[in-house]
Amino acid sequence: MGRSSWKPFFIGNDFFQQYNNSILRMKEVSKTEVVQKKNKDDNLVKNVKEKITDDIIVYNRSTVIRQYMLGLKIQVYNGIRFFPIEVNPEMIGHCFGEFSPTRKKPISKKKKKKK
Repeated sequence: MGRSSWKPFFIGNDFFQQYNNSILRMKEVSKTEVVQKKNKDDNLVKNVKEKITDDIIVYNRSTVIRQYMLGLKIQVYNGIRFFPIEVNPEMIGHCFGEFSPTRKKPISKKKKKKK
């Protein structure tokens, strides 16, 4: 059974905290570049998105991917390790858990020939 239609999309608090912290850090770094470019607002947003180098760590696999997350590098925890994901336009509306497998792929053993 899915989530009720009257509820908003679920996004974990840990994601927002890390996202806001990374944007604030990048704004501080890019202030000098914006001053050199004569305070163009469009360039500020582009520079901030391009320069977020820290991966955002997500523990909650049920967080829904939204449009403002495009191009971000996110690491999703699957219970054992973190899977790096770069958000594409095709991923919008899906959960992070769909892109980090929790089970190992089965490896078939080769049969030995009898002599």
